[in-house]
Amino acid sequence: MSENDFQVIIPMKEYKKLIEKAGTQEKEPSKKTKKEVSETAGTTPEQNRRFTTIVVLLVMSLLFSLTSLGIAISQGNFSDGNQGQGRAVVISKKYDKGQSLEKAMKKEDKAKLVLFYVDWCHFCQSFAPTFNKVAKDRTIKQNFAVAWVNVEAPENKKYSEEYGITGFPTLYVVDKNGVKTQIENNLFFNPNSKEQVKDKALEIIGIKTEKK
Repeated sequence: MSENDFQVIIPMKEYKKLIEKAGTQEKEPSKKTKKEVSETAGTTPEQNRRFTTIVVLLVMSLLFSLTSLGIAISQGNFSDGNQGQGRAVVISKKYDKGQSLEKAMKKEDKAKLVLFYVDWCHFCQSFAPTFNKVAKDRTIKQNFAVAWVNVEAPENKKYSEEYGITGFPTLYVVDKNGVKTQIENNLFFNPNSKEQVKDKALEIIGIKTEKK
């Protein structure tokens, strides 16, 4: 008898017992493993969904905050238009030189260009140097009485409701007939913001400018 012909003869009864025992040993570890995995995980599908929702909301909030912060920083680092230099601008001290809305409204021969701001607003601090250049422009001075309005000052709080101020900075043109028109704030933080704001203000009162 050769090696390949070697066989082990087991009684049928014993063979069935071995098969049953092997099947039990194969199934039991599988059940135990599933139980251990379930106990180790310790979470339900509902808990997993809640956790995922929280993570998504946190990431979205962080991205929104970073985006807003990046816009303000890129437009002047919340300082006097110079990135990375100096302290934050106190608008009411540096730029608002008593050019109140009351005084501006008395100049009936001119339209009014009115900036509503608050000192703590970073976007106001960033836009203030640009608006100061607009206010000093020769064409603007010829056609507008310019006013800086610190809405937190007691004497100016009444204007929040009158002009519907919901955010800062807010820029309005008031024509000679008293018609109020808000200038969209997407013009405030562009490379050519000074010219864009000036041209828009003049356009509102019917003066066309040459596009450069």
